[in-house]
Amino acid sequence: QREFDVIAADRESPNPETWRVTSPQAGSTGAVAVEFPESMDYGLLLHAVRVNASDGKTVDGHVAIDRNEKRWRFFPALPWRAGDYRLLVDRSLEDLAGNHIGRLFEVDTRKRPSVAAQSASTPIALPFTAH
Repeated sequence: QREFDVIAADRESPNPETWRVTSPQAGSTGAVAVEFPESMDYGLLLHAVRVNASDGKTVDGHVAIDRNEKRWRFFPALPWRAGDYRLLVDRSLEDLAGNHIGRLFEVDTRKRPSVAAQSASTPIALPFTAH
């Protein structure tokens, strides 16, 4: 016998506009952080978010995930240079209900795909600046 607590269905896609990005200090190896209003999939957070410099090159470093998968942090291998960067987030990132960015887990496959689903290969870009 098992007991389960059932809550209301999650029928909202993760929305990058509701995420809070905290920029790092230039010259430090402090983290750039993203805070989500809900828990995200841990395994996908490890691989679906990356940091690019203004020249388009990927920044090397390591990721830490905490606060029940509601915070993603990236620590660079070398100190941040002052300037602009972008977090590139794959649209495959999902919440714990399986909802992707721009696409719900439960979809009616008989309907025409949404614009978001059609552009699923284009990552979301979130700009930030190291000061």
